[in-house]
Amino acid sequence: MDIYEELVRLKKEGRPAALATIVQCIGSSPQKEGAKMLVRDDGTISGTLGGGCLEAEVVHDFGTVFEAVPVGDSTSVVIATRGHNHNLDALKAALKTKAPYIGLLGSKRKKAVLFRTLESEGVPEADIRRIITPVGVPIGSVSPEEIAVSIMAQVIQHRRRQSNENTPHTSHTSCGRFVQEDGGDKATAADC
Repeated sequence: MDIYEELVRLKKEGRPAALATIVQCIGSSPQKEGAKMLVRDDGTISGTLGGGCLEAEVVHDFGTVFEAVPVGDSTSVVIATRGHNHNLDALKAALKTKAPYIGLLGSKRKKAVLFRTLESEGVPEADIRRIITPVGVPIGSVSPEEIAVSIMAQVIQHRRRQSNENTPHTSHTSCGRFVQEDGGDKATAADC
């Protein structure tokens, strides 16, 4: 997908986005001058500035991100940063939102360190319980693509569970139809 076409599409839809461009390189760099990264209002990106520190600089103030991007009760937040300090800032900002899913990419050790820090800073236990870490459905993922699939599977699972809790008399079938549990409409494999 061409980054400029995507920028035009987002503008037509009235969606905010930011385009970051490398204008000067000093020393070695994984990307060269002219490399671009589009950041959409939902936090997804297109293109790259080379990853690591440079991309982290583009989105360095997590509080500003959550002020700029509307986060409501149907928003899922997945935090994947370069270190404990950034994770802590991102978690604090995410906990101020109504997001029902706040996931953190990280190890059990990282979880223990961050949760102890949040507790020592007086963050209520109920808020800390909102954080899901490590994130993802255990599918044995190894590559970044597989990890992304496992995380998105968990996001979908969480959203569906929440939807079912709010709609007590219906359930979902594998083909996506709602089914009345009280004996009404029933979906069969032939319906899918």
